[in-house]
Amino acid sequence: GSGERLLVGTNGVFLEVVRPWLRVVRKIASYEVETAVPYGTVNEETELPCGQLPAELVGQFGEMARASMPNETGAWIVWNGVSCEFRLVPVAILDHGSGHLRYDRPVLQENEHLVMDCHSHGTFEAFFSGTDNQDDR
Repeated sequence: GSGERLLVGTNGVFLEVVRPWLRVVRKIASYEVETAVPYGTVNEETELPCGQLPAELVGQFGEMARASMPNETGAWIVWNGVSCEFRLVPVAILDHGSGHLRYDRPVLQENEHLVMDCHSHGTFEAFFSGTDNQDDR
């Protein structure tokens, strides 16, 4: 099932994150002192059970972003764990301008999972804003 857990190995402490479409293991800490632990080594890994994200969906979002200029817009790329199909789902925009986007999250169909939350930055360069970082929590 989905979740997060810590993995302790002789080579450090790792975070494992599992979702229906993703499994990732990343090292988050090292030992400052040589520490004997009764475990083996842990390897960093990335698995995508959903397969590669279709480039055409990213392209479709790019077209949406250009059409929305100079305002921001957004969409989700979702994956269905049963049919193994991806789709692009535009967000319901509540308010947007050249430097902001407020929206309602899409309602997903049964067995669908959010894989990528996309939004444009209007005419601004791409960057992670405080709003972006808060939204990802």
